[in-house]
Amino acid sequence: MQIILEGEATTLSALSQAHDALEYPLGMYEAIGVAMVTSTRERFDRGESPEGNPWPVSLRAQFEGGKTLVDKGALVKSITHIADQNGVEIGTNLEYAATHQFGATITPKSAGALRFSIPGIGFITSQSVNIPARPFIGLSAEDEVEIETIAFDFIAEAFGGAGDAG
Repeated sequence: MQIILEGEATTLSALSQAHDALEYPLGMYEAIGVAMVTSTRERFDRGESPEGNPWPVSLRAQFEGGKTLVDKGALVKSITHIADQNGVEIGTNLEYAATHQFGATITPKSAGALRFSIPGIGFITSQSVNIPARPFIGLSAEDEVEIETIAFDFIAEAFGGAGDAG
């Protein structure tokens, strides 16, 4: 089936722009990626999960000060995105990120026990260490609204106008 459109040049131009934009949504996914990286990094400042729940404070932060998961800043700086025509991924390539996102129990591989130093306490020997989950990747309610706004604006712009999702 073939559809032939006739009408005002501006209308046809708007439809053509909308088609092109919707067929190649990389710009929208790129904007969503930038917004979600920013939002994720802001969670590190607040020390909270995407749902707004505070993270359990780390021993390092308790004894040395500073923020949980932000000692040298490597994890927060590693948050990035990859966008293509099909969507966007937000994440990090740091090996230890999953331990913080989901939590973990660390046990010795070959020794009989773990031995490590806790600031303000000294050396500790233990059979295992439980690291609580401190989720940082995910969508908050505010993130969902931001994504909807970006998508609405992208579509509105494709039709030649400025969007306002609110």
